[in-house]
Amino acid sequence: SQRKKTAVKHIRLTAKYDGVKIALLKSRHIAPWYFKGCPGASQLREQINRCRSFAEVEQRVLEFEPVL
Repeated sequence: SQRKKTAVKHIRLTAKYDGVKIALLKSRHIAPWYFKGCPGASQLREQINRCRSFAEVEQRVLEFEPVL
């Protein structure tokens, strides 16, 4: 979906400009914002907050499917 693509692009740009370590921390705020109001967004936020690597955050965002 467009939201996923935009969220991933945003967090990748954050990594480019701030470095991966800082981007991991910032992505915990950035990524869930794109899915606010979608069913299952709170579970996504919890998963992202437990991520230990930037690649894992990207993976969680790309795998996210709103719960219907």
